[in-house]
Amino acid sequence: DPTFLARGKRSSLLISSTGIAFPFALGCAVSLLLYDKYPPANVSYASFLLFIGCAMSITAFPVLARILAERKLLATTVGAICMGAAAIDDIVAWCILALVVAVVRVSDYLVALWSTMTAIAFIIFLAKVVRPLMLHLGRRMMVNSHLPSHMCSFFLVGALISAWITDFIGIHAIFGAFAFGIVVPREHAIHRLLCEKIEDLVVTIMLPLFFTYSGLRTVLNNFDAEAGALLVLVTVVAIVGKFGGCTIAARLAGWKWRQSCTVGVLMNTKGLVELVVLNLGLDYNVLTTELFSMFVVMALITTFLTSPIVFLIYGPKHMASDAAELQALVDVERRDERFSILACVNDQRAGSMINVAAGICSSKNKERAIYALRLTPISDRVSSYMSIEGPSSDEAILAGVRQQATMIGCDKILQTITCHSNDAVEDICEVSRQKNASLVISEWGIATAPNEAPAMSNIAAAIIKQCDSNVALFIDRGISHRIRQVLIPWRGNANDVLAIQIAGFMTKSKATTVTLIFAQDSLYPTPEFADHARLSQAQREELVTRSISKRSRDLMHVMRSDSSLSKVLAEELATGKYDLLIIGGADRRCSDPLETLIFANDISILVCYSRDDRDGRNIESSVPQKDRDLVFNDVRVASSP
Repeated sequence: DPTFLARGKRSSLLISSTGIAFPFALGCAVSLLLYDKYPPANVSYASFLLFIGCAMSITAFPVLARILAERKLLATTVGAICMGAAAIDDIVAWCILALVVAVVRVSDYLVALWSTMTAIAFIIFLAKVVRPLMLHLGRRMMVNSHLPSHMCSFFLVGALISAWITDFIGIHAIFGAFAFGIVVPREHAIHRLLCEKIEDLVVTIMLPLFFTYSGLRTVLNNFDAEAGALLVLVTVVAIVGKFGGCTIAARLAGWKWRQSCTVGVLMNTKGLVELVVLNLGLDYNVLTTELFSMFVVMALITTFLTSPIVFLIYGPKHMASDAAELQALVDVERRDERFSILACVNDQRAGSMINVAAGICSSKNKERAIYALRLTPISDRVSSYMSIEGPSSDEAILAGVRQQATMIGCDKILQTITCHSNDAVEDICEVSRQKNASLVISEWGIATAPNEAPAMSNIAAAIIKQCDSNVALFIDRGISHRIRQVLIPWRGNANDVLAIQIAGFMTKSKATTVTLIFAQDSLYPTPEFADHARLSQAQREELVTRSISKRSRDLMHVMRSDSSLSKVLAEELATGKYDLLIIGGADRRCSDPLETLIFANDISILVCYSRDDRDGRNIESSVPQKDRDLVFNDVRVASSP
C-alpha cells in the first residue's frame, strides 16, 4: 500500500536498504565457505552466492506484524517504521529471489535476462490492465461491503493463472501469485474482504501442512562438530548482518540507541518467509539437505529470540517513557490542563458522543480537552492485521468526528487518536492514564433501540472495574445538535454525585438547561449511604449542591416533589423536551428500581460511575477543598447518634 509506505518513508527506506545490503554482503562472504563444504550439484557459485545473500536479507513481514501487535508496538513510531521497512524489504527480497530462480533454472544468462524482462512486462500488465479491471468488478459486485462468493472465485482463478504464467516464462509459480496479490485493489477494502474469505482454509490446513512439509525435509541427525560450527557461524552472520545494519541505519536516522536496537532486533525476524525461500532453494538444488536444515534452524532461532529480546530492551516502561516525551512535545499547550475527556468512538454514530463531550467541555476554556479514541481491533486472524495498512473505516469515522466538532465549535480542543489493539480495555485504560483523563466516555452496549433495555457489554463493565478515571457509559438514541435540556434524577448514591458534577460543567454553557429532581424517595439505600437516611431533605440537597461550584448551583434548576421519584421522572420524560438523561450508575450490590423506566424511553442516557464511590470526590479540581470538607463534616455530625 503506497499510502502506508509513505509514512516515515525516509527512515523506512534507510533502514530497509541498509538492512538488505549489509546482511547480503555478509551472506556473500560466508557463501564461499559453505560452497566448499556443501557444494550443490549443477549450480554455479554465482547463483549460490546470490541465493545465500538473499536468504540472509529476509525479514518476515507477517510474523513481524504479529510480534508488534502482541507487544503493543503497532501504534508506536518504532512499530510504524519497522512495518514500512519490512514491507520494502519483503518486496525487494522477492525480486532478488525471482532473479536468482531465473538464473538457476536456465544455464544461459541471456535466457535468464529474457525471463526476467518478460516477468517485469507481465507485472506491468497486471498493474495497468488487470488491477483496474478488478477494481471495476469489485465496485459493481460488492453488496453492503461484502464480497460475493463468485468474485472470490474470480480472484482465486486469477492468482492461479498468474502463477502458471510466471512458471511458464521461467520463474517460479509463487512469484505470479505474489504479484497478483500486490495488485489486488486496496480501495473499498477489497483485499481485506478477500483475505477474510480464504484465510481459514489457508491458516488451518495449508499453513500447518507447509510447516510439516518443511519439518520433514529438515535432517539434523547427520550434523557433526564441523556442521555445528557452521550452524553457529550462519546464525551469528544472520544476526550481526540484520541487527547491525538496521540498528546503525536507525541511529543515523536520528533515533536513540534503545529504539535503534529495538528496530534491529525486530527486523531480524525470519519466520515463514524464510522457510518459503529455503524450500525454493532445496527444490532447485541450490541448497543441499544439510544446508537447508542449517538455515531452517537459523530461521527458528532468530524468530524465537525476537519477542523476548524486544521485551527486555523496549518493554512497557520504556514505551511509556517515550510516549510521555512525545506527548510533551506534541501537546505542549495542553500539558497543564486540569480537565480532559477521553471519548471512545466506535462507529459513524460517534457524533452524538462528541456532542455530549462538547457539552461538558467548553471550547472557550483553555483548560479543557477532548480526546477521541478510535481502537482498531487486532485478533488472531490474519485479515485483522491488514487494517494497519493505509486509510480504512477508522479515518472515515474520525473525519466525521472532526466535522461534528467543527459544527458545534469544539474543534480547537479536540484531538483524535487511533490505536491498533488486541485488548481494548487495557488500551483504553492506558490511554486514559497517559492523557490524565478526568472522565472516560464509552458505549454502554450494542442494543440501544427505544423500549429495549440493553445489557452492559463486557468491555464496558471491565472499563468501570479497571480504569483509574471516572467513567460514563453512553446510550445513544440520537443527538444531532448541541445539548439544550438535561435531566438528572437524584437517588442518593455516590455515582449520582459524579452525575451532578458533570451536569455542573454543562451549566457553564448558556444554551444548556439542567434540571435536577429531588423527590420524596430520592435516596438509594447503599451501605455507605445508610446513615444519610437520617438527614432531612434540606440536608440532602446541601450534600449534593456543595459538590459543585456556586455558579453551577445557581444555574441549575431544582425540581422538588413530594411524589415518588419514579412518578416524577416518568412525567418529565413524557414531555419529550430533554436531550440527555444523566444518572448515577446503580450499585452492583442492589437492584435498580428505575431501570425499566429509564430504558423504556427514547432519550439518550449517560450513566456515571465514580472512581471514588465513598466520599463523592469532585472531578473538578477548582472546587475549593473547604467546601468538600464542610459537606461531609456536616453529614458526619448529622449522622452521629
